[in-house]
Parts: sequence; C-alpha cells; structure tokens
Amino acid sequence: MSSLFINRHQPKTTKAAVTLLGLGLFFLLLNIMFTVVSLRDNPGMSFFELFFATRDSNGHLRGAAIVWAWAPVVLLPLGALFAWIAVRRGARQASN
Repeated sequence: MSSLFINRHQPKTTKAAVTLLGLGLFFLLLNIMFTVVSLRDNPGMSFFELFFATRDSNGHLRGAAIVWAWAPVVLLPLGALFAWIAVRRGARQASN
C-alpha cells in the first residue's frame, strides 16, 4: 500500500523531508489549538508565552508540552533543509 505523499521510488532525502514537514505541521497545529484554548482560560497571557509554555500551573515540567511546543521549531526547519537538499540533488542528477 503506497502513501499519498511518499512512495518507495523517491530518494531518502525526499521521504525524510515529507515526514519531517508533516510531523512539524502536525505539532504546530496541535500547539496552536492548545494555545488558543489556553488563551481563553488565561486572558492576561500573551500568545507566545502560552505557545512555548512547557510547565503546568503548578510549575512542573511536562514532557508532552516540550514535544508539542518545540517539535515544530526543530522539525520544520529540518524538513525544509532536507527538501532543499532533495531539490538540489534532483537538479544535479538531471543536469548530468
């Protein structure tokens, strides 16, 4: 069964780019959703304070919050880098 975006004939860099960008987008949307809900509960806080918040109301660090807050910051640029590498490699192979 082949995926909508990834097939087995694509280079590994393309597969990695699609995977990283997809995961980064998923976590970005998840964090935006959580931030909007939290803004209703905490009207005095700024969007970005809540967007990057990794501690609960008691000050305890939450592992899941670290993942959904920082995954887009890491995964989206990595995915863009892999996409750039894949395009460059494809252009180089096409010219040879």
